[in-house]
Amino acid sequence: MGGARDRRTVAADSGIDSDITALKKAEDSLLQAQKMQAMGTLAGGIAHDFNNILLAITGHAGFAAEDLPKEHPVQRDVEEINKAATRASDLVRQILTFSRRQEPSGPSRVFNRWSKRR
Repeated sequence: MGGARDRRTVAADSGIDSDITALKKAEDSLLQAQKMQAMGTLAGGIAHDFNNILLAITGHAGFAAEDLPKEHPVQRDVEEINKAATRASDLVRQILTFSRRQEPSGPSRVFNRWSKRR
């Protein structure tokens, strides 16, 4: 009658339960690490795509600034576009840092080159 209970007691006494618990914890840790790696990969891909959009925005804003007279009232708007793109580029860097990828040569560098020519 006590056979099943006795086997559980023997199994527990022999450390099998703790081995299974340790294995489960290791599996859970591996699964969590894989999820984080997938999130990093996704974040890095989105960041690179977003950075490409920012490059187009800053590039066209730079063209507009060059085509407009320096005293044109729209110049201030173009500068604000570039400031916002630079802030967004900083966010891209933070996302890429999270995803453990290298930093892009992003809009802020394009803007810096453009503003130095002015």
